Amino acid sequence: MPVANNTFSQFAPVYAERQTNGFIRYSTGFFTSYTEAIQARNEIRQMGYADAFIVAYKNRERVRYSELMTVAERNSTSSGTTIPPSNPTPIVPAVPKVDISYYSDPLAVPANIIEKTQGVFFTVQVGVYGKPSRNTILNTYSDLHVEKLPNGQIRYTSGKFQTIAEVIKQRDFCRANGIPDAFITAYKDGKRISVPEGKKELGIQ
Repeated sequence: MPVANNTFSQFAPVYAERQTNGFIRYSTGFFTSYTEAIQARNEIRQMGYADAFIVAYKNRERVRYSELMTVAERNSTSSGTTIPPSNPTPIVPAVPKVDISYYSDPLAVPANIIEKTQGVFFTVQVGVYGKPSRNTILNTYSDLHVEKLPNGQIRYTSGKFQTIAEVIKQRDFCRANGIPDAFITAYKDGKRISVPEGKKELGIQ
């Protein structure tokens, strides 16, 4: 049966081909030279797929890859040397899709989707709700950001700062205006990280 959709998420494109025995063969990459394919195969092996190997197709039919090699590539292979690719095609990591449908309630308070936010920044957590909040009190806290947690809850934070002094000021404002347990958090490319990690990423002592 097919493997889970995210099994080979680090590769793109990924092809699936069902065999006559019922098994499914997966492959990645599209190369027009043997040398490029060798380079990609070696990269994939270094990523943990030690038994990765090259296959070749012509007019949608699988053939021996030697049939598609140039004379120079055949000579290179037989002599044990490798011709550097003139225009190698890199293995491009697949960019994970961001699901923002969880924040589609038109009456929810306006907020930026953290999962779509790039870069490193500090922010102040101001609340966690069971669903997108319509509580306009949250508008008291400027520059709201929202994130869906693994358990389905919705986390709200306020502000986006590059310095500790700025985020401390925002934290103190939130504590003085209805959120006594407000605290500082940090994010990198849409993922939560520790505050010390955030400081290290931004070069803050």
